[in-house]
Amino acid sequence: MKKIWIDTLGYLLPPYFVDTHTDLWITNLARNLGVVRFLPNVKIEHAHYRQGKAEVDETYIARLHSTSTRRASDTQEKLKVEFRTHLVIAALKHNLAIPTQATYMLGTLIERFFPTDLV
Repeated sequence: MKKIWIDTLGYLLPPYFVDTHTDLWITNLARNLGVVRFLPNVKIEHAHYRQGKAEVDETYIARLHSTSTRRASDTQEKLKVEFRTHLVIAALKHNLAIPTQATYMLGTLIERFFPTDLV
């Protein structure tokens, strides 16, 4: 990830998740903006206790006792307004096209009424 995400949104990984789905959030933002790029030489290993690659620590214990959702689709649905807002902010700040599907109509209106050079 580039520092551009931190400069644009104020974080690299969203503050909405304690320990899960952070990679999915930022990847979905990049996909929707048309800027996702996979690097074939970069390998990312999921070092999780369920795969025997980590010890159970305080983060895992807190998650096991929390009432938060563990399904990415549920979390994304609950935070769809925040996600759409982040899409609009990132697109305007970096002169990218705002997705024009019906669910992103707000972004389209902002793009038409406020030129991107004002952001």
